[in-house]
Amino acid sequence: KNHFFGGTQNDGLKFYTSGNIKKIEIPKNLINENFISLNVNEKGELFAGNFSGEILIYKDNQFKKIKLDESSWIRKNLFFGDKILTISDQYFWINFKDKKNITVGHSLESLKNACKISDSIALLSTINGIYKLNVLSSKTKKLNFLKERVSKIIPINNNDSYIITA
Repeated sequence: KNHFFGGTQNDGLKFYTSGNIKKIEIPKNLINENFISLNVNEKGELFAGNFSGEILIYKDNQFKKIKLDESSWIRKNLFFGDKILTISDQYFWINFKDKKNITVGHSLESLKNACKISDSIALLSTINGIYKLNVLSSKTKKLNFLKERVSKIIPINNNDSYIITA
């Protein structure tokens, strides 16, 4: 609908429409309004993840809160048909259930971002490279990539991606 949404770190959600910036009035005490991620699904629902492990789902002035893990920063929501992949600093969920992680030795891998590359595959960027995740099976596989921090992956096609490293 020609709207652009923006999240703030302590001032809720805003959207730009018809040359104006407006605040979305979220019901008081519903959710911590320190947002870190915004994603919109095929139905036009806005998914706003925060620094408190919560996701606000918003459409047509209707609000729903999902609470996952209060120590997690919700970095990304990706949509695969009837499945929703949620990425936080150390965990991922499919349809907000069955919290999973990637371990390296005895430590949890630090997840930074994710992108969808097919109907069932996501690439997860971490501080130690890239993992491929099958959202149907929840299985991960480390890709043959340098052991360095990957902050962003932007797919070009099924075989190629742009990658930002630190």
